[in-house]
Amino acid sequence: MSVITTIKVYQKTKVNLERFKEHRKESYDEILKKLLYIITLFKENPELGKKLVEEIELTKNRLEQRKLYEKLEPKITVKH
Repeated sequence: MSVITTIKVYQKTKVNLERFKEHRKESYDEILKKLLYIITLFKENPELGKKLVEEIELTKNRLEQRKLYEKLEPKITVKH
């Protein structure tokens, strides 16, 4: 049985958590799980942990580029 709880975080903490989002609909629970995994990975294999953080940054940059492109791309609608 899953239990859902609410936690309070400062706005700055929320913004920092969002830095690790890889897609728009990623939940804070998923982000926190990812961060805990990264911490564990860093303890066991710092190089691999570093590589994972770099991959997350690359994914985030690609997402931001796609958002920018979507804003600039003209919307084409076809009427039948």
